[in-house]
Amino acid sequence: MSFSTYFSKQARKPSGLFGRIVMPVVFDRGNAFLNGFVNALIAVQPNDRVLEIGCGTGKLINIMAKKIDKGIISGIDFSSTMVKIAKRRNIKNIASGTVSIIKANFDDISYTKGSFSKVCSVNTLYFWKNPENTV
Repeated sequence: MSFSTYFSKQARKPSGLFGRIVMPVVFDRGNAFLNGFVNALIAVQPNDRVLEIGCGTGKLINIMAKKIDKGIISGIDFSSTMVKIAKRRNIKNIASGTVSIIKANFDDISYTKGSFSKVCSVNTLYFWKNPENTV
């Protein structure tokens, strides 16, 4: 397997030592601009209920959680490696009830209509099997 193929697989669903050590740095640095853009664009309010699909390292969740009072920021990712990192990064927010992070494939979860006031995702769309079916 070529490095580019391996890297692409890790970008989709990080795992193993490479996923724990290298990919968080790549994601945090590589997504910094887009995370800032998304954060500004969705303008989280204290009572918002926000879902981040493919939350990765939880960095954007951590930033958004600072604006939440009675709302919640929820993250979902299907990489157990990323979920562990995101939970560790947001341990205080999770303990306070401001943040919830779960390991799951978004297409396999059904949320009640109106569960979230805002939904976001950074650099994940091209990994979705059927993006036209993901609502």
